[in-house]
Amino acid sequence: MSSSWPKLGAGQYADYVTKLLQANPDGVFTSLFGSDWIAFVKQAIPFGLFGGPRKRVWVGILLGEPEYIDPLGKDVPEGMLVTGYPWYAIDTPAHRSFVARYKEFVSHYDPKLPPYPHLGSLVGYITMLSLAKGIERAGSVDTEAVIKAMEGLTLDTPIGPISYRPFDHQSTMGAWVGITKFDPSRGVGVMVNWEYVPGDRVLPTEREVEGMRARN
Repeated sequence: MSSSWPKLGAGQYADYVTKLLQANPDGVFTSLFGSDWIAFVKQAIPFGLFGGPRKRVWVGILLGEPEYIDPLGKDVPEGMLVTGYPWYAIDTPAHRSFVARYKEFVSHYDPKLPPYPHLGSLVGYITMLSLAKGIERAGSVDTEAVIKAMEGLTLDTPIGPISYRPFDHQSTMGAWVGITKFDPSRGVGVMVNWEYVPGDRVLPTEREVEGMRARN
């Protein structure tokens, strides 16, 4: 096992690619994202880091989100285990309505923007919806009153109901986990074989939270 930490924002990852090739790992976990990830992928492809006879397991957080997978186009590494947002495959009435309303808004606001939501779009919408519900429940915009009102608050969202846990203020919004694959019909990578994992399935329990707080 080995680790290497590239400097974020450097834009040049040849040395990092070389170190990975020399280590010849069975699997790689990467926390790169955004422009760093895009630059890394494009520099690593000529060295066969993602393909070839050596099939490595790649795991990355966020890398199935449209924000980070779409800019790669056909260069998307296939077969990666990632978290992301498969907006194109979430087929529920509430989510279909959200996507339709988002597309309509963008077409009027800025037609140059992609006509579909990114994960940031969804999270931003749910954040504002949550705050509005908290203010409504509190009957006030006072900070402490809204905090108290949001403890245990449950609300419907485009991806189903979520709650805010009273003991640690964490949202139970979950994450989509799946495998990357290039979709020639869209010209970008997508997530396949994905599963939505609710937050309350993986968040620490109240007892575990108390234990972590005691240790700190």
